[in-house]
Amino acid sequence: MLRHSGLQKDVLNLYRKALRVARKKDGPSSFKNFETVKTKFRSDAADVDRKDFRTIEFMLRQGTRRIEELESADVARVSVFKIKR
Repeated sequence: MLRHSGLQKDVLNLYRKALRVARKKDGPSSFKNFETVKTKFRSDAADVDRKDFRTIEFMLRQGTRRIEELESADVARVSVFKIKR
């Protein structure tokens, strides 16, 4: 069995925390938030090279800030958009 690196553990912890926070939101947007988190993580994983540590660390910091915003009572729903180049 392979062990995860520190960065991989950080990404997995962020993913789990994001799913927990999305699930805690009340109302019909709870499921939508949950699906948005899953979609965002999967698309980012496909777009970023596994060895691009700077980008991964940047995305971890950005994700942590977004989770803090989502945890606040003022935020009911999260959405993501992507600009194609």
